[in-house]
Amino acid sequence: MGVGIRWAQVGRQHVADPIVLLSARRSGSNGSGLLQAAALDVVTQPGWQTHLRALRKQLRARRDLLVGAISTHVPSATVWAVPPGGLNLWVRLPDAVDLDRLTKDAEARGLVLAGGDEWFPAEPTGRYLRLNFAGPVPAAYKQAATLLDESLRAQQ
Repeated sequence: MGVGIRWAQVGRQHVADPIVLLSARRSGSNGSGLLQAAALDVVTQPGWQTHLRALRKQLRARRDLLVGAISTHVPSATVWAVPPGGLNLWVRLPDAVDLDRLTKDAEARGLVLAGGDEWFPAEPTGRYLRLNFAGPVPAAYKQAATLLDESLRAQQ
């Protein structure tokens, strides 16, 4: 399983754009040349950089809302580092937390969580949640944090 750069032929030009054309060779299948050309067209449009700047600003605001909600409403959780980019926030929980029970308790309250264990390449270094801040309803972060705190308190 290696990483390869695919070449797309767009008109008479040969273009290699690692952002679009870099793909993992997992299934052995190649992406459609038409889809690659369409994707390349999107990311080379003048408005693409403007879109990315606006998206980064929105994601930073959502990240900050989520950090604030966790810090304010989940006192037993810790945000060790605020990521400068990306889509997820890692939240450290007390070592005694049973992640399987926590995710089930939270789901019973209407909150779906992703336990952090499955995202570690080796043994987890502690109890973590991986919280996504790219969702469509950042106004719900306070309520979600409150439900998370209730679920954590149920384990005490």
